[in-house]
Amino acid sequence: MINSRVFFFADYQGSRQNAPAPVLASVAPEAWRRGDLSSVTATITDPLTGLAFPGNQIPVERISAPARGLVNDVANYPLPNRTVPGGVLNNFVGDTLLAIRAHQGDVRLDWSQSTNNKFFGRYSFARYEDRRDEQPFPLFLTARNDQPFDNVGFNWNRVFGSSIINEFLVGYSRTTVITETLDWAGVGDANALYGIAGGQPIAGLSQIQWGSSLTLPGAIATDSETLAKTYQLNEKLTWIRGRHGVKLGGQFLRYNQRRFYAGNNGRLGFLTHTGAFTGFAFSDFLLDQVAGKGRGGGDPDDPWTHLQNRISLFAQDDFKVRQNLTLNLGLRWAFTSPLVEKNNRQSNFDLTSGQQIFAEDGGLEDRALYRRTTTAGSHASGSLGAPATASSSAAAMASPSLWRAPARTSACR
Repeated sequence: MINSRVFFFADYQGSRQNAPAPVLASVAPEAWRRGDLSSVTATITDPLTGLAFPGNQIPVERISAPARGLVNDVANYPLPNRTVPGGVLNNFVGDTLLAIRAHQGDVRLDWSQSTNNKFFGRYSFARYEDRRDEQPFPLFLTARNDQPFDNVGFNWNRVFGSSIINEFLVGYSRTTVITETLDWAGVGDANALYGIAGGQPIAGLSQIQWGSSLTLPGAIATDSETLAKTYQLNEKLTWIRGRHGVKLGGQFLRYNQRRFYAGNNGRLGFLTHTGAFTGFAFSDFLLDQVAGKGRGGGDPDDPWTHLQNRISLFAQDDFKVRQNLTLNLGLRWAFTSPLVEKNNRQSNFDLTSGQQIFAEDGGLEDRALYRRTTTAGSHASGSLGAPATASSSAAAMASPSLWRAPARTSACR
């Protein structure tokens, strides 16, 4: 408190947590890495001849270069360090480290400049992040979740004489949710290191799906980022005159919603080995017999962005007819604009012609593929008695409806 006119408030809360723990994994035994699968009960078949490999042993020279590079890189894909029944399941023990960081706080300043002018400003923030800074072995990739939030507001109350009060508010909020794959050990471009074709947009290794009770190295990397920004303006004027309490005002909201998603196949993708070619998934991997593969797409620097405005105006009169009867009269108009994509990357379907319609520059109907319709309605209610009140109101609204009812709406072309 300063001179009974300025009030200041601030708070902060934070926490830092590191949670190490041992964790079990299953890695390929040394014999498997050189093609000796004699410990496997399934018959290992040569996909070139259809005949079984003698003794379930694949000649070393038949092992593909990418497979040989990965399984021989014991610095990033280590050998078993535990003796277990069967020699495979949970044959490796390593460490994991979960790091959690949380911070939040608020600052507010109130200023009574005079009896007629009062101001306040406020800022709030929150930061939350959790990440795995360590896993059992380097090719066991991790992820980071980050959720920052910011909100700011400014308010001005102005008194005009004894009967008029005006209130003006400006606000802004920003919320982000990020999921990101981490190359925590600094392996780098492992696909290129081992000779896996196709390149990669981020560091790490495409997930190697090889079954056989083994822990899967690499990651699909279904990264995503969602950013929602809201801009807000509020205006309200109150006028007291005789038996009337009149309120006039409006609100403007601007939404900017940004979204990136790498797709279910992720930024690094996957290579699947099922045993369909040799009778055992790991031997399919050794011989480069891939049953399926995939990789997502998208550019986090060029996300899909939806834009929308919401505008509303209102007028209200609280009319005190007599001591035990007050009429609440009101009118509200609201408009919600159809969603448009910043770069027109959305489409719809015309069920009549079967054609796909793409958004293009122009008006709302061109960009959002909507036609606007207007609906109006009214509602009145009332009751008599002391101290009950009677009220009535009327409302009109402009709202969007589908241009053509779609069978499917696509977010991106």
